Amino acid sequence: MAHTEDAARQRGRAIALRLLEKRLRSRAELETALRRRGVSAEDVIAVLGGLRRIGWIDDARFARAWIRDRLALRPSGHRRLRAELLARGVSSENAEDALAALLPGDKEQSLALEEARGRLRRLVALPPVVARRRLVAWLRRR
Repeated sequence: MAHTEDAARQRGRAIALRLLEKRLRSRAELETALRRRGVSAEDVIAVLGGLRRIGWIDDARFARAWIRDRLALRPSGHRRLRAELLARGVSSENAEDALAALLPGDKEQSLALEEARGRLRRLVALPPVVARRRLVAWLRRR
């Protein structure tokens, strides 16, 4: 019986490590992936606990890395980034800490202005009223 448990945990650990090789993941993302692959709840807890103890799972580090990537690839505002982190299972506290460190209010404003200028170039052919309405709607979504 113990041999079967060890094999199941080793399988769960191998799955988790393969996922982490590709990119950092939140604890919740790993838990979902392991459960989806048929790893028992008990083994999921054991595997994730072990990986957390050795530093392979750290939601605060994940949140910071994820925000850095998102700001570089597809910039968005504080509210949207926070919602996306929460959807990935990151705690509100970890999300807020990472956002405060990487996207302070003044940086968010300058980022929005820069993105708006880029978007406005695409709207230049439209009547000013239409261009403004579309730009405002686009910024709200971001």
